[in-house]
Amino acid sequence: MDKANKRLLIHSSIWLTFILFVGTQLYLDKGKIPLPFLVRISLGIVFFYINYLVLVPKLLFKKKVFLYVIAVLLVVYLGALIYRSFNFSSYFESLPQKINLKAYKSFSISVMFNIILVILGAVIKTYLAWTKNETDKKDVESQKRITELEVLKSQINPHFLFNSLNSIYSLTVKKADEAPEAVIMLSELMRYMLYQANDDFVLLEKEISYIENYVNLQKLRLIDKEGISLKVSGEITNQKIPPLLLISFIENAFKYGIDPIKNSKIIVTIDVDDTHFKFECVNVKNRKQIDDINSGIGLKNTKERLKLLYPNKHKLEISDKDNLYKVSLQLRIS
Repeated sequence: MDKANKRLLIHSSIWLTFILFVGTQLYLDKGKIPLPFLVRISLGIVFFYINYLVLVPKLLFKKKVFLYVIAVLLVVYLGALIYRSFNFSSYFESLPQKINLKAYKSFSISVMFNIILVILGAVIKTYLAWTKNETDKKDVESQKRITELEVLKSQINPHFLFNSLNSIYSLTVKKADEAPEAVIMLSELMRYMLYQANDDFVLLEKEISYIENYVNLQKLRLIDKEGISLKVSGEITNQKIPPLLLISFIENAFKYGIDPIKNSKIIVTIDVDDTHFKFECVNVKNRKQIDDINSGIGLKNTKERLKLLYPNKHKLEISDKDNLYKVSLQLRIS
């Protein structure tokens, strides 16, 4: 059922319920449904939709308040005149001098009834317009958020590829035996990025497998590999995480924390429970390290993604003390 038919069904159901309820009460009191009631409700429905469909959107919503008030008064007055034009005297079982009084009361009730319907129509139409506007705003924000995330991810991938190719290049320059293995690892990483990283969320175990491949690729060009470690604990099989969310921190650690000749130390730990994800990356600085999360394409993008994906649900801390650089990230995942 489309929206127009759904609205028609809702409106019809409300009016029918109202007429049946009031009509039943009148019938039980008087033994019949008076003609004035049927005329009044019919005119009321007509003027309700004149206001609801025409006056409110054409005048009130366009801030023509004075014209709207004048138009409403004319509609109410016109409704009262039409109602008064009917001869209902045969329905008033009273003396002639009391007929006029009862007719006057009926006329006044008709005016009040039309005013109530006009106000009701304006309130309903305004509320529906407001809710639609809020929904449209949320849709726009959601689309903007999706677009921003896609842009950020598209920036991360070339950045990652550039760093990985540099690592493989260093192996080929040295004519290291690990160079072919590094190419295979890179192909696995690229396969993940092409076929998995386009999803909004991926299984945590797949993301960790991707990180492991990346770490192993970087270790191939090091003489001392003992200082490089990746420790994972907790339940990772059922949890999900946005793809490529952590790699920039690890890339940064390898960029500034390793030296092909000197001893290197990079410790990555991941701990997961039912509600929280904890990530920590610590490296000894063998080169001057960028100490601002906004520096560098990858780190900047990661911070922006965290804001979009985990608003008020993440805690990111960067520590640069003595010769250690430390990144700590906590996510609330449920």
